[in-house]
Amino acid sequence: MEFLACLDNTLLLNLAVIATLICWGAWGITDKLALDAASPLMVMFCLNLFAVPALVLSFGALYVLEPGQWINQPVLFWTGVAGVAYFIAMILYLVAMGMTDASFVLGITSGYPIILQFISTFFLKEPLVPVRLIGSALVLAGILAISWSAKTGNEKLKLSPLLILLIVVTTLLWGIWGIFDKKALEAGSPLMAFTGKCLWDVLCLLALWVYLIYAKKFPVPRTAGLWVPVSISAVCLYLGAFAYLVGLQLATASYIVSITGCYPLVMYLLALVILKERFNALRLLGILLITMGGIVTHTTQTL
Repeated sequence: MEFLACLDNTLLLNLAVIATLICWGAWGITDKLALDAASPLMVMFCLNLFAVPALVLSFGALYVLEPGQWINQPVLFWTGVAGVAYFIAMILYLVAMGMTDASFVLGITSGYPIILQFISTFFLKEPLVPVRLIGSALVLAGILAISWSAKTGNEKLKLSPLLILLIVVTTLLWGIWGIFDKKALEAGSPLMAFTGKCLWDVLCLLALWVYLIYAKKFPVPRTAGLWVPVSISAVCLYLGAFAYLVGLQLATASYIVSITGCYPLVMYLLALVILKERFNALRLLGILLITMGGIVTHTTQTL
């Protein structure tokens, strides 16, 4: 894309990472607000509704900014595989959240950047960087600390073989999701890959619509408490997704997934301001660990 090519690659990469962190951090907060007004599946359905205008806008941008370039078969295939992996992971994640303590599921599944770093060495031939692994481990420890600080009561953690399987599969799917996106970018531009993502999101929306009709979950609540945060969440989600793809084209998958995996730091800081969540020593420790992990990971940008 010409307007991206005029920027220095390092500057563009850093801008893409910062934009992704801010957008995904805000997305996490607005999603939480929307969940106060509707069920997780309904919120997911409402979010995916915005895939329709996002698809129209991305096709228009592709026509104007990359004339003559359309989604080729490899991009369509890899964005489709990535979309299906993400969709299945989200469903399994929501099921797992309903089976046990939510903070436990959130914390454990946040280890997906570590999984991706090992997988990328086989599928993308990327080097395994020990320092980057340390950075991701610090981020994971920080997220676990903050998640644990949100626990209320003394309820015992409920584990079962099914729950463990759901958490493992979810983490693996989120880990390989970045691999598929990187493969799509090997065959096309970030805008082309983003358009493919939006197209598959629309198809996932249709599948979710059929399920909600079958499960008799309609009608959709028509309250500002749902649609205001969902609208903001959708904008943040799609802007973040595009920024993420721009960054992914400029750096290794293991770096981009690891550094953008720090977005909970932004989410937790916003939660303190917007949601007025309580602040304690464990949360402070978590914030410090994520910050340290992000700094350590950033030093591996050129590796």
